[in-house]
Amino acid sequence: MGINMYVDDQGTIKGLPLNARATQIAQMVGLPLEVRGDAFVARFFDDDDGFDRLDFTLADLSSSAPWVAAAREFHTKKNLSGDTTEKAYKRLMAGAGAGAGAGAGAGAGAGTPAERAKERGNAAFKRGAWEEAEAQYAEAVGLDPSLVAAHNNRAAALLKLGRAPDALAACDEVLKRDGGNVKALLRRGAGLRQVGDARGAREALERVLRLQPGNRDALAELALLPT
Repeated sequence: MGINMYVDDQGTIKGLPLNARATQIAQMVGLPLEVRGDAFVARFFDDDDGFDRLDFTLADLSSSAPWVAAAREFHTKKNLSGDTTEKAYKRLMAGAGAGAGAGAGAGAGAGTPAERAKERGNAAFKRGAWEEAEAQYAEAVGLDPSLVAAHNNRAAALLKLGRAPDALAACDEVLKRDGGNVKALLRRGAGLRQVGDARGAREALERVLRLQPGNRDALAELALLPT
């Protein structure tokens, strides 16, 4: 679970006006940023198997809100250790208590055969071994067709391999189970662009922006479409 702030990362270049409130929020959680232009703040839950938007109220925009303290601690530890974001997150979770740490470790080491195949696919994907990754993801969904993350990751690998029609089929499997899955919509937009369906791609990407205003991946894909 996390809090995202979506902004125009070209705000300074464009000369957009300073957003004092958004800048204060960023600095409050340990990010020395100067935000220019509009900013959209949202809470989300993402465990690879699904993405959900959660309530984020005006009361959450307070220096005393629990998420502010957690975020400030996260960024402080990250900066002190020089860790990547992923390593800093793991370090923070490890410090949350022995019980939580042990539970996370047990879940990662165990898992179903389908989940283990998905993890092998993730490892291959990180190495750039797209064919191996796709094969592992295909094994995962063969073992457990309900494993949304494996369908989603398979779509990403298929796009890397230039197999857009197969990628679109993988996205459809995700969207049948979760019609608002942002990752699947993004990959569907990319796949439709690759097969020449600019109108369909635009519809998928605009749907992403309705769910996540300012999503950079969606904006980047939209920029590739013919006007």
